Amino acid sequence: MICAASKKDYYFSERIRRRMERIPSHRLTAVEAPSGFGKTTAVREYLSALSDGARVVWRTIGEENRLGEWEVLCRVVGEADPQCGNELGALAVPWDDECLPRMEAALAAMRHDGEVYLVVDNYQFVRSRIPERYLRAFYGALPEGVHLILVTQLVNPVPRAIVVDAQVNHIRREHLDFDTADIAAYYGQLGLRLTGEQAEGIRRLTGGWAAGVYLTALAYSEAGTLQAANDVGALIRATVWNKLSGADRLFLLRLCNFGSFDLETARFLNETDWIDENILDMLERNGFVWHDMVERRYYVHSILQLYVKKEFDACSGAFRERVLRLTAQWHEKQGDNFLALRYYALIGDFRAALSLPLATSDFSSNASAENRKLLLSVLDRCPPEIRAEFPRAMIVFAFALFIYNETERVVALAREVERNVAASAMSDEEKRRLTGEIVFLTAFLAHNDFAAMAAGYKRAVELMGGPTSIINMKGPWTFGAPSILYMFYRSAAECDVQILEKNLPYYLAAARGHGAGADVVMRGELQFNRGDFEVAEITAHRAAYAAREAQQLNVELCAHFLLAQIALAIGDAAEYRSAVGALREKARASKSAVHLNMLGLCEGFLGAECGVGKVPGWLAEGDVASRVRFMTRPYANVVYAKSLLDAKKYARLAGIGAELEKAAAFYPNAMARIYTGLHVAAAHEALGAAEEAERALRGALDIALPDGVILPLAQNFGALSPILKRLLAREFLNAAALKRISALAKVWSQNLQCARAALLGAAALLSEREREVAGLVARGLTNDEIARQMHVSVATVKSFLTRAFRKTGVASRAELAAWLLRWEN
Repeated sequence: MICAASKKDYYFSERIRRRMERIPSHRLTAVEAPSGFGKTTAVREYLSALSDGARVVWRTIGEENRLGEWEVLCRVVGEADPQCGNELGALAVPWDDECLPRMEAALAAMRHDGEVYLVVDNYQFVRSRIPERYLRAFYGALPEGVHLILVTQLVNPVPRAIVVDAQVNHIRREHLDFDTADIAAYYGQLGLRLTGEQAEGIRRLTGGWAAGVYLTALAYSEAGTLQAANDVGALIRATVWNKLSGADRLFLLRLCNFGSFDLETARFLNETDWIDENILDMLERNGFVWHDMVERRYYVHSILQLYVKKEFDACSGAFRERVLRLTAQWHEKQGDNFLALRYYALIGDFRAALSLPLATSDFSSNASAENRKLLLSVLDRCPPEIRAEFPRAMIVFAFALFIYNETERVVALAREVERNVAASAMSDEEKRRLTGEIVFLTAFLAHNDFAAMAAGYKRAVELMGGPTSIINMKGPWTFGAPSILYMFYRSAAECDVQILEKNLPYYLAAARGHGAGADVVMRGELQFNRGDFEVAEITAHRAAYAAREAQQLNVELCAHFLLAQIALAIGDAAEYRSAVGALREKARASKSAVHLNMLGLCEGFLGAECGVGKVPGWLAEGDVASRVRFMTRPYANVVYAKSLLDAKKYARLAGIGAELEKAAAFYPNAMARIYTGLHVAAAHEALGAAEEAERALRGALDIALPDGVILPLAQNFGALSPILKRLLAREFLNAAALKRISALAKVWSQNLQCARAALLGAAALLSEREREVAGLVARGLTNDEIARQMHVSVATVKSFLTRAFRKTGVASRAELAAWLLRWEN
């Protein structure tokens, strides 16, 4: 471990030296230990001692400016090679499987001279972690001479599956601990003599904790006595805080809410135009503050920051309120209204909080459990008379409540705002406009009854005299669902389509054209699901054009998804490639998590229901709640259910079938109810539960047949045929309906096979296990490694490879990898 008497006097144990010396021979080094163990200092000092030819890129993540993990990785690579960083940043997050070869290609082409060390400090503060296998692929693809170092606390560690990898240099607490010999050596380096008993006593008192050893040494050198290190506050107070001047203390107290700061921040919080040289000298000499000369920022160690916060809590109320107000004003000045809101709320200045120019997009883009608590806290604590002064802000807050599915509170707040507006002294025109904004907002609560919603939109436009000026309507129109028919088909398909066609103009007028083309997509989807493929194709192209002209990406993606399905239905591989290519290109270019998850839903449906492509891992595993919004989950459940069916996990699907059906019936979503019913029926049939299978399928037929929505039945005809025949025999199904389903199933199956053969070539002949082996070969794994990962024998792996070689016409592992890459792209 390391410890310092000053910034230029460090002690390194032999254990940490050996571990640090392994950094240049590993692509990834993960340094994990609690606060105060010297992680950052150890890495920094080791890298600074390397030869001049080595380049170090260091990025420290602050608690106040958390970034997503992928964004952090892109930025740290971009500082070393801007072009590579830009190429990585253009990839989708959350990723789909097709991003892997593009990521690997970008990293392989990364330009660098000599050794490069990419350091991410305070890695525990990154959010939106990428899946383990993508992180593994990332560091595995780093070119020779480029090394990634992640420094983190154990509150949010590097995934276990990563650090146990033999290719990863894992530095843990035990490597950073001080043992008795280390303590004696360190004290000797400081010129302090210890007996063996005293060194052991310090080890017991500190537990080998570097900060404790350091602080105990400072106290011992000054007082001549050893002080228990389990009282960290007392040690900090005695060795650091009490040594500071009054001006130094005041400076740190005013900045206690910042883990890092620059001089502009420091001047603002200290209400001065310049910082005294003595304070700057203190920052340079303090062992708990690091000055990043490149970023021109000061980073305060969490141990010192926590202590200063406790001192701050003991200050007078007037001083605390002044500092918190300045903190809020600083964040407001920087345009970070969310942090400003938080600090204004802490001091109870709700007028200032509600005066912030918060937009609905601020809440939608920062949706989290923590910000939900902030929202509810402000509304609960803010006096009614102040809420009455800010009706526009309250409408924004009401929309935020809608985002968090707080329906009852939306209604209550909307009614309150309406009363306040009516009783206010504002002009009649302004009253009408604000009342219209409230009506527009509350219309969303009728989702997915578009007739009821449209009545609200129509009245809102009349009151507002035009579109909304408060609610930002730039988000995805379908909340991330890839189908309009899924969203608004409730019980009678033709009637529901006509309702949207008739009433969508009212919404468009209120929302500045948001959602244009949605009615055309829904019409095309109904035509498609009735088997009218040629008519549906014409309608889908019209929908894509209308949405593109209106710059409605979400609706356009729905149209391209429909075109991809139609292409499979008519056996047109070229049109499928074009539609899916446009879908992927536009979704990825948006860099919107909602649209990227929407792309995952599209590809998942095509993979599960159509057998073209792969179902994203998160969908196949049922990781739905963390990826898609509440109103979109039943669609994701459809893909998950079919994935379970294809994986022959019949018992699991049968077990959760009732919950899936309940979710589909909530709004209701008729398409989700149809697919869920037939999937659950197929699972029961496979388990030999004929009665349950018939009951589930009858529920789906009761919805689908009156509306002529028979394509879902045709797509799954093979699994459903025995059940359908039994229902026919028992007169729960007429012969004409079964004949229509059977005829469409034949057309669908033949054209789909034709399209798949053209799309996949010989790959269509590969079994799932053969494709899996080919994929692992492409990643560079040996036969032994593949066998261990797949839990099969090496002989079985060789057998899979032999068949894959024969079917693809290749003669080597390298040719198979190249062939697979061409197929996947």
